[in-house]
Order: sequence, then structure tokens, then C-alpha cells
Amino acid sequence: MRISDSLEYINKTLPGLENCTQWAEIHDGLLTKLQDLLSSTDLSNPARHLCKACEQAFLAVKQLTTLDAIHNKNLINNLSCLLTSFGIDIPDPKTNKSNQVSQETVLNAINQLVIVSIADIDGNITYTNDRFQKISGYQAHELLGQNHRIIKSDTHPPEFYEQLWDTITSGKTWQGELCNRRKDGSKYWVSAIIQPVLDEAGTPIQFISVRTDITQVKELELEALDASKAKTEFLSSMSHELRTPMNSILGFAQILEYDDALNEDQQDSVHEIARAGSHLLDLINEVLDLARIESGRIDMSIEPVSLGSLINECEDLISPIASNKSIELELSLNKPFAVLADRVRLKQILLNLLSNAIKYNRQKGSVQLFVEERPSQRLRINLKDTGPGIPASKQHMLFRPFNRLGAENSTEEGTGIGLSIARTLVELMDGEIGFSSEMDQGSTFWIELPQLEADMSDDNESDLILPDEAPDEAGESQQLVLYIEDNPANLRLVGQILAKRSHIRLLTAHEPELGLELAATHVPKLILLDINMPRLNGYQVLERLRANPELEHIPVIALTASAMPQDIERGRQAGFNDYLTKPLNIAQLLSIVDELKPK
Repeated sequence: MRISDSLEYINKTLPGLENCTQWAEIHDGLLTKLQDLLSSTDLSNPARHLCKACEQAFLAVKQLTTLDAIHNKNLINNLSCLLTSFGIDIPDPKTNKSNQVSQETVLNAINQLVIVSIADIDGNITYTNDRFQKISGYQAHELLGQNHRIIKSDTHPPEFYEQLWDTITSGKTWQGELCNRRKDGSKYWVSAIIQPVLDEAGTPIQFISVRTDITQVKELELEALDASKAKTEFLSSMSHELRTPMNSILGFAQILEYDDALNEDQQDSVHEIARAGSHLLDLINEVLDLARIESGRIDMSIEPVSLGSLINECEDLISPIASNKSIELELSLNKPFAVLADRVRLKQILLNLLSNAIKYNRQKGSVQLFVEERPSQRLRINLKDTGPGIPASKQHMLFRPFNRLGAENSTEEGTGIGLSIARTLVELMDGEIGFSSEMDQGSTFWIELPQLEADMSDDNESDLILPDEAPDEAGESQQLVLYIEDNPANLRLVGQILAKRSHIRLLTAHEPELGLELAATHVPKLILLDINMPRLNGYQVLERLRANPELEHIPVIALTASAMPQDIERGRQAGFNDYLTKPLNIAQLLSIVDELKPK
């Protein structure tokens, strides 16, 4: 047996033990315990028994004071692992000697992997192993006696080191990640455990640090963050660049749809332009939604939602599509229902499911919506269609992004990401989504959400004012609206939209500096402001408007193609009274300017 040699090795490996008044007692107690255990135990697995003996011995020694920290689970494990390496040297009658691994081999392997150092109460280094010296670039004589600050980098703030020092000097173990500096000035990352060793009074007298190199992992993390940031910037730029021309396409198409001077063929052509533009906008939004979901940057506003009014809105939007395919819609509810959800996202999900139920239905089929109250205060919304059904062999792929299950070869438009987005959104609202389908019988898609008492009246929810329904009375006093925008097409579009309101007089500025001059000269009732402009952007213009005592009271509405969630949140934080994204919703813009109409 080489147990005594192994215990003596601990004396050499962990400096300071020879000065510990209890170590001799622990040494003798452990040696006795080990020999008693080993003499009466089957040595088919000596390492396991030695590890067990180590743990039992230390737990049996009740009078520990200087090494109270040994009771810490981490240190017990470390000592057990160390003694396990010694245990490999114990001859096993059942093992051929040629297969035994030497103690030196195991310790060398550990020394190559783990970074170990010991410091006194002031943080001055008293011991480092080979791995510490290799990774730091310092020789042993350059480290001994030096404070641990010799490898400190400028990565962490002072508060970080203060918290670390407060933890270990109070006798507690610190665990975390550190960025250190090599002798040549380069940096490396470690995952560290710093364990204080206590004296008889429970006061730390030295600190043992065990670290592992995680530099490559941190570099990969930083690369991933940089890639994610670049992706976000690209999506934001793409969103803006695509929305700007879409604003003109959809904006003028919406205006022409209300022009009675167009003949039937012209109306059909305009409708096709609007339909194609809307489809392209949907694709843009779906791709951006998927990107936001993948990056975990999608915001939810969970609130009570009345299903009645929401389903009515969906029916109004989806009915024209159903009529084109002679699909019968049955979307009425037999009583009021309410759920806890994000209203905008729930509407998006229902529209996606309804659109699919119509798109992949048979001619003159039907789509039925019905609601079930489920256990545990859950409400299930079902959408049943009379389509061809989904083959059982393909059902497991239904919620995979960009997988249209063969529909990409059909005439139906789509990206194959709508259901993937829907599932994630439902789950973010503490809900579930699923389906059942039979070939030639149709499919039923359902979503389950937390149910609330339907104590709100659907009748109290007002609808948006449609352009052809808004008042247009002559003879009333006009209110001045200033629009600051560098894109001539957008200026012309808003001009045509607001021309429908006789109580509005529009003043336009194609440069931000001119806009500020006109605002100071005419003091408008409302300012519409683009964000991305040369020389002065919308935020800078807003800041100057708010700094002028004569203009600070004027409501300022952002009209911009910057439609990412972080853009909208930044706009609200900056102080815009509202934030409208392009392509413009004409009804939404008109509802805002109609607030200026004299009462």
C-alpha cells in the first residue's frame, strides 16, 4: 500500500497544511480510517473505496477548525478526486500490473488541465502549478510573492473585484468567470472557484483558486454576439429599405381604391396592385418576426382580450378572400369569451390559421370557428376546415419553418413559416397549439389560452374610421399640419391622403432645417416627422422642437419605415406622441388628424 506516501503528497501539494495544528490529527485519523476500511473491503474497485474512505474520514473528524472549509462540498470533492488518483496505485489482485496507471501519470494529466494557485490573506501568491504558469506566461519565480493583481485585466469594473474580495474574505466560496491578462498583455478567460481556508476562529488565512481555461468558449460567444448584432442591423436596414417603396405602392393603391372615377378594369388593376403589395408586406413581416423570435427579441403585451370583437375584426379582413373561393365562414360565438393574451399577436395567429384554412380548402368549402372551455381555466379556439387533410407521414413536419409540405409546387402563395411563428407566439402567451387531420375529411387547428371571465362588452370597442366614412364637411376652420420628409413620393402620398380632410391644411418641408423654420414661423397644430433624413435625423429635430418653449407643446408623430421593435421603443422613449410605420395605414393616420377637428 502507498497510502502514507499519498497523504504525504497532500502535504507537499497543498502548502500551509504543515502549519495547521490539526493536520497531524487529521492525517493519523485518515490513515487509520483508510487502513481499517481497506483491510475489510473487497478491493475490486480500490479507487471507489479510497474515495469513500476519504469522505468518511473527514466527516468523522469533528474537531476541525483550521480546515473548516474542508466540509465544503467542493473541497471534499476535490480531495476525493485527488485521493482517487492515489487509489489507482493500490494493487488490485484481479488486475494485471501491466494495466495499472501510475500516480504520476494521473497527476500530470490533472496538472495539464487545471489551473491552481494559492494566495495569502493579502492576495499574494504563494503557490502556482505548471498550468497556471503556462497559461499566464509567467515563470514560477515571477509569480511567487506577487499579488494576484499581476494577472488582472481591465475587462471587469472595480465593483466586480470588490464583490469577489468581499465574498472570499467573509469566508464564503466565490465562483464565476474571470478575464485575466497574460505576461505579453493578451487576455484569457477562466471559470474559477476561489475557496478560503479558515483558522480556528473561522477567519480566512489563505485562498485556494482552481480554474479552467474557457477562452475558446468566450471567443465563440463573442463571435455569436457579433453575428447576432450584424444580423439585427441587417434586418433593420432591410426592413427600412423595403418598407419605403412599399409605402408608395400601398399608399397610392389605397387612395386609388377610393377613387370613383376609375372604371371597373382600372379598379381591378389597382386591387391587384394592393393585393400583391399586401402579400409582399406580409412576407417581409413574417421573415422579420421569425428573425426576432430566433434572437429572443420579441415583446409581448399580455392583457385581457375579448374574443368577440377580435374575431369580428378577423372576419372583416378575411371575408373577401373567402368570397373569392366561395368558402363559407362560420365564425360567430354563442356567448362572450375572454382570454389572457397579446391582442395584436393573437389576431396575427388567428388570421394566419384562417388564411390557411381558406387557402388550402376545396372550392365551395367551409371554415368553422368554435370555442371549448377546458379544465384548469383554459379556453380552446378551434378552426375546422373542409380541405383535403394533411397526410399522416407529413404531419410531424408541419410546424417546421420553410416547410410547406409540398404546397410550394402549387399555385398557392406562402413561405412556410407562418405556423412556426404561430406556435412560438402561442407558447409565449402561456398557450398551446395543435391540430388533428384526416385525409379527405379536413383539418382542425386549435389554440389553448388562459381563460378569463368575460366581463367586458364587445360593444364598447370602437372600430377605426374608414376613409370613405370620415366626415368631410366644408366651411370649418382649418388646422395646420406640418410634414417633414425628404422623400418626394411620401410627401405627395400624405398630401393626397390629407386632401380628403377639409379641416386640414398641409404644410410640407423636404429638408429638416426647413421644417424647423416652418414650425417656428407657423406653429402648426400637429407635426408629422420622418426619422431617417440627411444632416438632421428625426430624433434631432424632435429634440430641437422640445427645446423651443413656443413649440414644445406641439404633438409630434413619427412616420417612418424603421419598424423594428427596438426602433418603436426608442421612438416612444424619445418622446414622440405616436409612432406610425410605413407602409402607412391610411385609416390610422386619418383617425389621428381627425382629433384636430374643432369640437
